[in-house]
Amino acid sequence: MAKNKNLFLMILILAFALTLRLLFFTGIDSSDSIGYVKAASDIAKGMQPEEGAGVGALRLGIVYPVSVLYSLFGVNEISSNILVLLISLCFIVLLYKLGKLVFSQRAGLLAAFLMGFFPFDVVNSTRLNTDITSAFFAALCVYLFLKSEKSENTIKSKIIYLFSGLSLGIAYLIKETSLLMGLFFAAYAIYNKKIKISYIFIVLGFALMFSIEILYFLKLTGDQFYRYSYINSDYAARIVIENKMQGRSDFPAGLFHYFYMVFSDKLLGLFYIFIFIAIMYCLINRKKEAYPMLFWFIPILLYLNFGSLSLTKYILVPTSIRFLSLITAPGLLLLSFFLTQNETLIKRVLKPGIMILLLATSTGYVYISRDRFFLDEEKESYQYLSLHPGRQVYTD
Repeated sequence: MAKNKNLFLMILILAFALTLRLLFFTGIDSSDSIGYVKAASDIAKGMQPEEGAGVGALRLGIVYPVSVLYSLFGVNEISSNILVLLISLCFIVLLYKLGKLVFSQRAGLLAAFLMGFFPFDVVNSTRLNTDITSAFFAALCVYLFLKSEKSENTIKSKIIYLFSGLSLGIAYLIKETSLLMGLFFAAYAIYNKKIKISYIFIVLGFALMFSIEILYFLKLTGDQFYRYSYINSDYAARIVIENKMQGRSDFPAGLFHYFYMVFSDKLLGLFYIFIFIAIMYCLINRKKEAYPMLFWFIPILLYLNFGSLSLTKYILVPTSIRFLSLITAPGLLLLSFFLTQNETLIKRVLKPGIMILLLATSTGYVYISRDRFFLDEEKESYQYLSLHPGRQVYTD
């Protein structure tokens, strides 16, 4: 009976999430999405992406699946964005499974519901991007790892470790910042003061996916580490600096820009206020069941704030909320864990108050978000220009 009830609730959560995403459909934007569309379109036509197409063309985990969709359904808004939308919905299910594994059924259901109307996810789930997709496979990596940790079957455990590594490899092929998940594994191993021999299967799984990239670029460019070379090139660094992608203020305040951003960006809503309250609650009360999520959330947030984008020179990571996608899952899980505590103050006052506030403000933030209207003028121009074929168009 309880199982049917949970299934029914998950169906309702997914229906609610899908409704929000279709109601606030965004589509292609004027930045990274264009690059992915161009690269995937070229591949679908049997061509290699143009040289100088940018790092987007190097993210094989997104451009090749989309190119398959283009081959089947042509290049349009649906074929461009359906993959991210489906993964966004799968992410909600995964969050439920992860919450159930680490905390409880109630925490898992609540985390899934929170993800359903998390503003960033709602806006970006119908836009071709690497953030939600890579974050999903990174979260799947953690889920499989923790599931294997609880398994008493040695053979089954090793197989799950292998798939955990494969998931991390897929996340990397989609977006290179997924490698920051290594900080989770490091923190987890340090806290437990042991590294199992069977962890080698995680490395093996990742290596199998990484070898795909090595062989691809070796054949295409002669440089098996072409993606790494590009990211660490002076050209890539100059793009970051000249386009002011850091968005940071002067030193030393600029070093803490991520902490400012998580409390001020509308696409994050008010979530991080309560996520940090949940973190303090778990630390003060030494909630050991929450430690894996803290090992995931805290080191990556600190690296995004103080770490370097390059391995060869110190270039601060651009302050974009897109990079925070990697810690959306642990953040929402920690919040749901806090809200499902049986303490009277939390249960009767904080939980209903916080949920009502988050739901109301998040929907409002999505509604007024400018991110949903990036290409409206271009789309209108296209409709007009299509009525005048063969005419020369001059533009800056």
